[in-house]
Amino acid sequence: MMIHDLAMTFIFFGGALSFLMALEQVTGRETGRLNILSFSLLVCNGLIILGVGLSVNQFQASCPIIGFLFFTALFGVGPLNLFYYHSLMDPELPLSYKTKVHILPCAIIFLFDIMFLFQPFAFKQNLIKGMLTDPMGSPLTILVAIGWIHVISYLVFLLMVELALWKREEIRSEVRIIAFINLMAIVSVAVLGVGFVFTMIPLTLAGGIMLSLIHVLIFLARHRYPQFFQILKHEIKQKRYERTLLAGVNTELIYTRLMELMKEEQLFKDMELNLKTVAGLLAITPHQLSQFLNEHLNLDFRNFINRSRVEEAQRLLRSDPDMSILTICFEVGFNSKSTFNAAFKKLTGMTPREFRMKKND
Repeated sequence: MMIHDLAMTFIFFGGALSFLMALEQVTGRETGRLNILSFSLLVCNGLIILGVGLSVNQFQASCPIIGFLFFTALFGVGPLNLFYYHSLMDPELPLSYKTKVHILPCAIIFLFDIMFLFQPFAFKQNLIKGMLTDPMGSPLTILVAIGWIHVISYLVFLLMVELALWKREEIRSEVRIIAFINLMAIVSVAVLGVGFVFTMIPLTLAGGIMLSLIHVLIFLARHRYPQFFQILKHEIKQKRYERTLLAGVNTELIYTRLMELMKEEQLFKDMELNLKTVAGLLAITPHQLSQFLNEHLNLDFRNFINRSRVEEAQRLLRSDPDMSILTICFEVGFNSKSTFNAAFKKLTGMTPREFRMKKND
């Protein structure tokens, strides 16, 4: 009994940690697409972990509402991992429709969760109780089994991506950690599936413990290797660019025209400017432009545009002391003062106000 209680405590701790890390993603100064995806992924993980813990003691049978969104989370984890991978590689590119279609099963299951929420209490209680006490005789078991297989398929794909980087000496330690965590996730999902279907409580607990341990390891690994995702991003890009998209493309001409667009036409002043628009003006694809910026300028698109905007802001701060900082902010293409200040300080080491004061000394 004591071991059971300790296992349950650790499982609930893992679920709480997942929710806490999710909040961390949306409470920073800047929240981008990667942060939103991390938040969504960690919330789904937290719902699954807590759902596993609650199912062991059959809490859902007496209060079906606490199982709300469990199935949605189960079908959302895989696609969210895929979205995160794509966004990590090309943060400026919007997710393609081909990629977005992966979320369709999750959306359908979400509608199922909503419909289930409004069913009579007795119906919900009997359905959940039947699934927990006699899984082999419950129609929900089929849905759960499909969900576990759905998750595993996405995790196996990502594991193959990570193993492709195994021989990279400079990030071997980091890749080993993330591959080990991914492998643990695959095993834990498989263990949970078997434990649930065959009503084997020890296996279900073991799977829940492994899921919780994964989040503890992620939390610790982020502090041990704070630049891990940036390094991994660079190496995966290098692997992908081994079959370069720029073969046969005149990169010198691209550079010349790109500088004309920025310095002469000051295209960066357009607040709605995006990677696709600039690529179209250069007669290349967004992927080719992204690769060009990474390989030749060592910048992603957002930082490249911000650099041009900050350089123009510096010129205006020096030449026109009567122009307000807010006016300069919008003049050079930023859509908010906070974004302007953050980008300016990142590139110059000081705020626009500090820069103007220093130049006037």
